Amino acid sequence: MNRIRRLRTLCREALAALREWRRHVRAVEELRARNPGANVATGVVLLGNGRNVSLGPGTLVEAGAVLDLQLGGSIDLGGGAQIRRGAVLAPWGGFIRMGKDCSVNSYSIVYGHGGFTAGDFVRIAAHCVAIPANHGIAALDVPICKQPVTQKGIRLGSDIWIGAGATLLDGIQIGNGAVVAAGAVVTHDVEAGTIVGGVPARELRRR
Repeated sequence: MNRIRRLRTLCREALAALREWRRHVRAVEELRARNPGANVATGVVLLGNGRNVSLGPGTLVEAGAVLDLQLGGSIDLGGGAQIRRGAVLAPWGGFIRMGKDCSVNSYSIVYGHGGFTAGDFVRIAAHCVAIPANHGIAALDVPICKQPVTQKGIRLGSDIWIGAGATLLDGIQIGNGAVVAAGAVVTHDVEAGTIVGGVPARELRRR
């Protein structure tokens, strides 16, 4: 009897997994239908409402990339965007908007709760994090996770290169043609045509 119960349990689990896979495939097919000309792999991880995703012609979203809309919000990518395997776009009730020919490379995370905007030809290398929000820490008698969150947003211009492992924090603006060196932590605005690096990031030179 124990073997029969285990077999029944395995069958139920297999059927549940099959139903979830079919739901996922239908959601990806609907995403493709709403965005003709975009190349969305079947292995994309699509969480939440895919109707709030807009992909321009020629956009590539590789298998293993994550579009996480479980907490609401929207994702809007211009034509020719490339979202690589392992990259995560998570608007968290806000928005992520990127222009044409932008890329988010493997294992980078772009949040959007305070709003993330990028112009055209922006390159975000692997293992970067963009966080357009910040926890309050003023009250010592309240857990940090319970304190108010500020959401100023992150705004990037066009023709920008964000090097591998860089971190972009809430409230910053990065001007056109700027370069952020690998591993930098950007806490203040970056002027157009400037190369910055370090923790916190500072100007290294002009292009």
